[in-house]
Amino acid sequence: MRKFDRETCSQYTTRELPNETESQTRQGASAHATRSTPSQCEHSATVPRDVKSNVLNMYKYHCLGDYAKYIERSGPTDNYTTQGELEHRHSKRWYAQTNRIHFEFQIVQKQQCCTVLEGIQCLNHATNCCQGDALAPVSPTLPYKVSTSPRTPANLYSLLENHRGDPALDGFIPRLHEHPLSRFLPGVDLTPFSDEHHDGLFIYDDQLLRHKVLRVNYTTYDMCRDQDSINPRTHPNVMLLANNTGPDSHSYWYARIIDLFHAKVRYTGPGSNHRTWKWQRLELAWVCWLEYDTKYKLGFVRRRLPRVRFINLYDTTDDFAFGFINPDDIIRAAYLMPVFVLGRTDEYLGPSKLARLFHSDVIVVTDYPYYKWIDRDMYMRYHGGGIGHR
Repeated sequence: MRKFDRETCSQYTTRELPNETESQTRQGASAHATRSTPSQCEHSATVPRDVKSNVLNMYKYHCLGDYAKYIERSGPTDNYTTQGELEHRHSKRWYAQTNRIHFEFQIVQKQQCCTVLEGIQCLNHATNCCQGDALAPVSPTLPYKVSTSPRTPANLYSLLENHRGDPALDGFIPRLHEHPLSRFLPGVDLTPFSDEHHDGLFIYDDQLLRHKVLRVNYTTYDMCRDQDSINPRTHPNVMLLANNTGPDSHSYWYARIIDLFHAKVRYTGPGSNHRTWKWQRLELAWVCWLEYDTKYKLGFVRRRLPRVRFINLYDTTDDFAFGFINPDDIIRAAYLMPVFVLGRTDEYLGPSKLARLFHSDVIVVTDYPYYKWIDRDMYMRYHGGGIGHR
């Protein structure tokens, strides 16, 4: 930089821009109106001043040494913008619309009117979204968002009656009760819960209200915010952080969302308190779990993707094929690519129509390898070394 300032900058003559010259002239004329003649002002406006190069004394040059530490602490520079430096223009714009007499009160009035109009616009937009069961833009500070529309209720017992004999509904009510109980009684290892616990749980009107879309916000490997849209009909596969321990355990669990619900729930059984006695809204996702094919060798060294498959419903020793999860536990959407060379089979999900992505399809693919390299963030989650990930 010193060589650049000494050898390169000295070879060029820099002058003020025309608008800078005019601005300097107006400021000088305003400050020295009594001492300057009009001819002097006109002459100074037509002759731009020379500007001496001063690279080494600029603030940005002295900050270069701190950029690396700041990126490690707060992420890369594309995470923020300098548009906030222009915020002072808003107040100046309001001032230009006043009569310059008691302008503070006039600016406040105009800002209040704009706030009211923005609120009306947001209300109209939210009403239109509810009518179409669509989601408004989700704030990046929220972990996830589902629609608040109560237009598609599902009665528990009608659901069981309409799909009588479907294996996905075996033990549906006990599993549905155990999920809110685990959230009302955190840290209590009572699974399976006793009859007293189940009797103390109440679901308002025995209704689950369906939702079509779930949007999940997550932090990428370079500490940026991104969002996945999860739809049980088109993009139902998700990944969750696993709590397995061991050298050969995988870091994530995978599941396919069958349906999205929310319900009003309260609990008055053992261990309850004044908070659980009140009706509370709980969002939950009904999922079909996927298990790993432990006989399949995988990893970066073998250059193979991990392989997962549906849990066999005919295996009486495994009762965890279906369950409920908290949408807050979802990391992001997962991309599952079928292994077409293995063919198709119906020996895993059996005759269940609810568990299939397409209800008209009576067969499912045997195994699904998980495609890790769908994007850079997914690759870094497995490889490690990304900013913000251990």
